[in-house]
This record gives sequence, structure tokens and C-alpha cells, in this order.
Amino acid sequence: MMKTMAIPLSLAAALLVIVAVSVAAPARAQSSLAPPANVRVADGASPGTATVSWDTADDVAFYRIGWVARTDFDAVTAAGQSWLNAFAFTDVDNRGQSTHAIANLAPGVEYAFIVGAVRNRFGNAAWSEWARLTTAEAPPVSCPTNGGAGPASPYTPTPTPAPGATATRAPTPRPAATPTPTPAPTPAATTGDYDADDDGLIEIANLAQLDAIRHDLDGNGVSERSAYAAAFPNPADGMGCPNARCTGYELVASLNFDTNDNGRIDEGDTYWDEGYGWAPIGHGQYYFSAHFEGNGYTIANLYIARSESAYAGLFGSA
Repeated sequence: MMKTMAIPLSLAAALLVIVAVSVAAPARAQSSLAPPANVRVADGASPGTATVSWDTADDVAFYRIGWVARTDFDAVTAAGQSWLNAFAFTDVDNRGQSTHAIANLAPGVEYAFIVGAVRNRFGNAAWSEWARLTTAEAPPVSCPTNGGAGPASPYTPTPTPAPGATATRAPTPRPAATPTPTPAPTPAATTGDYDADDDGLIEIANLAQLDAIRHDLDGNGVSERSAYAAAFPNPADGMGCPNARCTGYELVASLNFDTNDNGRIDEGDTYWDEGYGWAPIGHGQYYFSAHFEGNGYTIANLYIARSESAYAGLFGSA
């Protein structure tokens, strides 16, 4: 059963008072709020995460934390688009906190972070200065050396009987019954054809791919965001859609937000986000406008606790 707290996502059109010039800073809002001061950022506990910190500000209803990757910024500006197409953000209630963790960042990439103070749901933000960080690289995979002799054998050799001893033949174990395999959902093809059934819908086989579609709201399979490329690596031309014309997405597996499989949604789950849970896909004028087909699969344990938002679920409101 899908568990959803339908507490809505902020219609963040108010955010977009940002001047689209460069990664300098969004324009100061016409507000008497003081912007958060002393913004700093540090690597999180694992590659691809960062912790943004700031000095608390007075009379703030919630904080708006934004970030942009240098690679994404360069890609969209080179394509003649507004750099805001590479900008991501999240709104968090002011609970007296002065830090927030950002997950699902690309390791080894330069990011710029900014924090805004907002007095009410539709108000403009008073923006801080930018803080920059190059996220930590993913650690190399180390292979066991076992003294250079390769891994130890997983089997114990049959002992050789002493001279003169009568060898006894070990009984032949009865083979265990072979369980009937359960068919697994068909993921997207490893060749980069993400529309394996050629119906124009890009297949979603995991939560990372579901999360990535927020960077392709018109469903055509084209996005300059590094997070999208990480979820759909090495795509075939046009994602494999007929005539390279994709029209949306479809599930090819059931998904579960209880990613650590402990029976509850908590800080051990990938999309916990410090208790705020899932950030709905799209908001305001930036809404998801493509097809989304569930194909009878389920999305379980979806958790959202964003009291500053309106009409939120898996998708945000238009």
C-alpha cells in the first residue's frame, strides 16, 4: 500500500526572482528579512552528500536551500538556456535548525550553494552569498590481495588418508530441491535502450530513475542535469524511443522507499531528507507535463512531511 502524507510542495515561483546572469547570486528580494549569514558547506558522511550550514535568522518561516553544479551550469549556458535550468532547491521549515544535508550529488563535482530566508509560503527569499564545494570523489574499490596469492578457496579439500589406512567413501549428499525462480521485473536494457518495448515511454526500474525525471518534466528524455545522466547512463539515440520521440515514463518494477528494508521510514532510507521525505516532482509553472504509466506496479512507503507546501504527493501541483 502506498503510504503518502499529502502535504504540499511550495509553489516556488516566488523563488524565481533570481537574475539569470551567472552563478553569482539570486537577486535580493524586496523584503525586510535579513538573509542567512555565514553560509558554509562541507562534505557529508558519504560521497555525493554535503551539509550546508548558516547562522539562524529572525522571523523566518522556512529556509530555501539551493544548489547548482558547475558542469550543469556550463551545459545549459552553452546551450543558450537560462542557468536556472540547472538550479535545484528545497524548502525546509524553520525548526530552529542551522544545517541541512543535501544528498544525491555527483561525487567529484564543483557545486555552489545558497540559502534564502522566507517569511511566508509565497514570499520572496532574502538570499545569502554563495558558498562553493567540490564534492568528495567516490573511494576506489579495493580488492583483497591475500598476500598476492589470490583469494582463499571456498572449499575444504578432502583429506588424504594416511598410508595403510582404509579410505572411507563419504556419503553422497542428497541434492537440495531447486526453488522455482520468481521472474524479476525487466529493467531498462543495458545497451542504453531505455524504451525496450518501443512504446515511447522511458522505463523506470529503480528509485534513482524515478527521482531523475524531475529533470525532464516534458518527458522527452533530454536533460542537461548530471543527476539525470547518472540515473540513465549511456543512452541510445533518443533513449531508444521510436523516431527518438519519447513522450513520458513508465514503471517496469515496483518501488519501495523503505530502502534499508527495516519496516519503517527513517534516517537510514535514501530519501529521508532529515525527516522531510520525498520532494515532489515539479512545482508551480514547472510541473510534470508528460505521460506516466504505472503498469500495475506499486510505489510503497512514500513519505512526505513538508508543511510549507501545498498539494504535494509523488508529483507537485501545477
